[in-house]
Amino acid sequence: MAEGDGEVRWDGLCSRDASARVSALENIKQVVLKKSQAMALDQGGGCPPAAGGLLPSANSAPSELNQMLARLLTLSKRCPFRDVQEKTEAILKHVQELGIRIPRPLGQGPSRFIPEMEILQVSAEDPQMSSLFAESFTTLGHLDNITLVMVFHPRYLESFLKTQHYLLQMDGPLPLCYRHYIGIM
Repeated sequence: MAEGDGEVRWDGLCSRDASARVSALENIKQVVLKKSQAMALDQGGGCPPAAGGLLPSANSAPSELNQMLARLLTLSKRCPFRDVQEKTEAILKHVQELGIRIPRPLGQGPSRFIPEMEILQVSAEDPQMSSLFAESFTTLGHLDNITLVMVFHPRYLESFLKTQHYLLQMDGPLPLCYRHYIGIM
C-alpha cells in the first residue's frame, strides 16, 4: 500500500483483512489530501505559482485528482465493506471542505433498463448476497454492473463468478493475455 511519486495503491482495499484495508485507506487519504490541498492552494492563490504555473507539490494534472475522487466516490457507493464506504465518504467530505468539487455519479444503478428502486443495494442484509459481493470485489477490485444485475439470481451469479475465475485467472493451456483477448472478442 505504499505510494511512489504520488501513485496510489488501491489493491489493499480488496483484502478481506480489515487491518490491511485500514492501512490502504490511510495511505490513500494522505495522497488525496496532499493533492487536494495543493490544488486548493493553487486555485485560491494562497502562494505564488512556481515555474510553469504549477506548485512543486502539484505537478500532477487535476485530471489525476479527479480520477482518484471518482474512484473514491464509486467505493463510497459500491464497496461491500462498510469500513471502506465510511472512510471514503469522510475523505470526500474533507476534500469538499477544501473547496474541491467532487465528481457526480451519472447514475445510481447498473442498468438504465432496471429502475433504481428495484436494484439491490450493496449494503444488503442478506448474508449470501453480502458474501457474493465481497467475493466479487476482492477478486476484481470493484463491483461491476454484471454482478449488480445478476445478484437477482444468486445461484447463477455464484456459478458465473466461479467459471469466470477459473477461465480468466487459474492456470490453463493459454497464456493469461490470450484468454483475456478471447474474452474481449
